[in-house]
Amino acid sequence: MKIRLIFFLTMLSFKSFSQNTNLEKIALEFKPKAHAIAHQPIKANFWGFKNAVILFYDTVITDTSEYGTYSHNRIQSFILIPDGSSYKKILIDEFEDDNVDTEILSVFFANADEDSEKELIILTSNTHRLQYLYDGTDYTVYFYDNFNSNKIPKKMKSLNNPKLDIFSKNNFEGFLDDSDYISKYKNAEDIKKELKQLGY
Repeated sequence: MKIRLIFFLTMLSFKSFSQNTNLEKIALEFKPKAHAIAHQPIKANFWGFKNAVILFYDTVITDTSEYGTYSHNRIQSFILIPDGSSYKKILIDEFEDDNVDTEILSVFFANADEDSEKELIILTSNTHRLQYLYDGTDYTVYFYDNFNSNKIPKKMKSLNNPKLDIFSKNNFEGFLDDSDYISKYKNAEDIKKELKQLGY
């Protein structure tokens, strides 16, 4: 019995390792030049597609001015839809702040409009710091509308829903203008809770 249990647990570990390895191989295969993987690849079933893959890559952007040279990252995100032995690649979006790095905090699905399909939601953060003036993090929530297999786009569309404008408020946490602020939307649970309050 003990041997069977060890074998079963070993097979589960191998399956998990194999799946992660395959995802990493896929991420490397589709990686743009001069980019690095910016977030753990995600495999999921959604919108009628099975084993779709969500990928994030970043590259360094350098700016030079009279005050010096500064760098920050730019993140590109994609969905890969299985198509026979290959994939159809769809650009989700690009994420970039003009002077600090962007981090992908959360990627999930939740209903954010009147139809029954869940939307793709991405939460990012940017940390800003200037001595004595401000020190904190901006949290930004992005919503993308679903699409179907009959019309796969080259680039995803942001969800147009005025009710979601609330997520662009109260999204800074830290010190600013001699005051302390707390963000309302710092993780997926915060966002899902607000969506439910909006009736979704």
